[in-house]
Amino acid sequence: MPNRSYFSNCTFETTSTWPDDLTPYAHVYLAEVAGVVLYSSQFKNEDYSNFALHQRGWGIFGFDASFRCKGVNAGDNFDHLHAGIVVGDPNPLKNYVVDQMNFTNNVYGILDLGSTDPVITNNTFVAMEGGLPPTQLNIGLYLYQSERYTVERNLFTDPAGVVASIGIWFAGPTMEENQIYDNTFTDLRVGCVVQGRHRTTNALLKSGLQMLCGDHSGEVVDQYILDDGMIKEQQGQAFSAARAANNRYFDTPNCNTTFEPFVLAFGQPTWETKYFYIDVNSGSAPELRPECVEDLSGTSIVNSTGTVYDLVPYSTATPFDKEEHCRVGELDFLNGEVSLTGSAGQYRAKRAELRSAINAYRGEIDKAATDDLVDYMKQEPHPASYLVRDLLLVHHPLSDSVMLEMITHVDYLDPWHITQVFINNSPLSQVIWSKLNDPNFLPLYLYNVLKQFDNGISTKQLLENEIAMRSQEKTRLGHQLLWAMSVDSLVPDKTDSLVSLFDEETENQAIRELYWLHILHRNYSAAVDLEPALGTMEITGKLDQLGNMLMNANGIWEDLTDNDRSQLMSYAMADEPSIGAISWATMLALGELASLPSPTLPAVQKSRQADRNERASSGFHPTIAAYPNPAADRVQITYAEGMEQGSLEVFDAQGRLMTTIGLNGQKAFKEVVVQNFPAGLYLVRLSRDGYLLGETKFNVTR
Repeated sequence: MPNRSYFSNCTFETTSTWPDDLTPYAHVYLAEVAGVVLYSSQFKNEDYSNFALHQRGWGIFGFDASFRCKGVNAGDNFDHLHAGIVVGDPNPLKNYVVDQMNFTNNVYGILDLGSTDPVITNNTFVAMEGGLPPTQLNIGLYLYQSERYTVERNLFTDPAGVVASIGIWFAGPTMEENQIYDNTFTDLRVGCVVQGRHRTTNALLKSGLQMLCGDHSGEVVDQYILDDGMIKEQQGQAFSAARAANNRYFDTPNCNTTFEPFVLAFGQPTWETKYFYIDVNSGSAPELRPECVEDLSGTSIVNSTGTVYDLVPYSTATPFDKEEHCRVGELDFLNGEVSLTGSAGQYRAKRAELRSAINAYRGEIDKAATDDLVDYMKQEPHPASYLVRDLLLVHHPLSDSVMLEMITHVDYLDPWHITQVFINNSPLSQVIWSKLNDPNFLPLYLYNVLKQFDNGISTKQLLENEIAMRSQEKTRLGHQLLWAMSVDSLVPDKTDSLVSLFDEETENQAIRELYWLHILHRNYSAAVDLEPALGTMEITGKLDQLGNMLMNANGIWEDLTDNDRSQLMSYAMADEPSIGAISWATMLALGELASLPSPTLPAVQKSRQADRNERASSGFHPTIAAYPNPAADRVQITYAEGMEQGSLEVFDAQGRLMTTIGLNGQKAFKEVVVQNFPAGLYLVRLSRDGYLLGETKFNVTR
């Protein structure tokens, strides 16, 4: 319900007088509310040593809730909790703000489960001073399938350096224009971890995750992209110093064991990104240029497994100035006066600019004849090589798809004719160069001639850059509009206003939000009408199935059937795209789930942290371990590298086999659902081909 509840200078705490037979849940539980303000307050567990980590409670739990948590004094904090804030919400009209708060000695600072438009600014996240098992990560901010967040001017730090500390963990997949901006990361094991896909497959919009204007120092790894991780195709932009990526890496890396600004994926990467950095006086500011990645020519600086980062310098003689070159975030706007009419007008204008840029691209590239050009080269008998060349030159600038088709017909096309076409479309994308680098494709002389034209920016790239820029601007304006609309919980007709605005959209996030708006406000026929469009979009997953569950329950989560609840649990445990996070949040709100996601880093990073702390890596983490322990509904079994082809067996205290689970090549960890296990002690054995590789024990509590 809309309200103006206001809590000021309050202390919420668990003390030694807490009843022994009760487990703390959340100091503040918010559901189906809007406009709650928590001002200059404290949330803590004073008796934390008498509780297991996962039983220390949360500070705030929010579901279908708008709230503001604002700190003023140094003592305004979340301390010694399992999680400071846990929140999840599919409702575009509900968001939250956390500003100027301190998070100390919590396993999680903020855990966001699929929210849109959260604002997390000016906070300090301090890692725990100990007490964590070696397999448990200590995460400041966990963003799980979250979209359009503002994460700016926060400090993430680990002064004690004795836990596996992570600043921000991004868990995908997400496809929206997301970014973090002007944050500081110090003395952590890893500053940022990217898990899953965080970039669109849309060749024109090219939206995705950017990590910008961050300061990194004293870390083992500054930004780490996991095996399945992907980020936006461009980090920063090329047209001004203030729009470059502008991260600063203050440590000198050895590009071998520690302090690597970017650790590339194990295995062969299938993606790439251009990283725009300021090159001051030809290298006089080395902290602005990330090392341990590959340079623009593709030359590897470290033993990596493919071209992932192309470093693109923005040359200038002007020294880097943090205040000057990191001033294009959103914080100033969001703290200023809000005009709903003005924000909506700007959004509509930017949408028109984006559509104009897309139409210009489609009319210019291949002269709108892509299919005809491809068919012409495929025809039998083959046309003369010079005719193909002349046709392609007339239709300049060419798309990558047309040039890739030309490459497949090298058997009948003259190498010089091919080279002429490529020169006319230079500089070429890395997708094209990955084919041209085959020494059997072009004679060396022609290859070297073509390389001379591989600089500057092509017409196609100019058009693509404008689309990417307009798309980013429109997305961020949409974020600002929704935030502005939610500031005053009493503004009338907000749903109708958003429906009117989004009804003209054709992009993923807007259609998903429009779908949720219709369901949450019981306009079910309009929601059903959108389901065909949902099926054509990226990572929609089973969003329509979740929507139908809620429609059948008449919009009331508590009225979901037992079968629906079971299905929600499977979505949560399987990290279902688009709805895994919100399914997890829903199960927490319904009391069907008690645990939080527990991500795990590959074992190689545990070894590197051991080196940092001057401990033997062989003793840093056990061969096999279980967390949380005790467990309630699921447990993570972690294991060392090289064990991923084995299998797990779980036995109860009487030696009865409860379940057998094949690891099937999954590295690092496997989740075991124990929701239906009786309370008691369990033994886990990991074996392969009849050989026992390791074992551990865990308890299930009820």
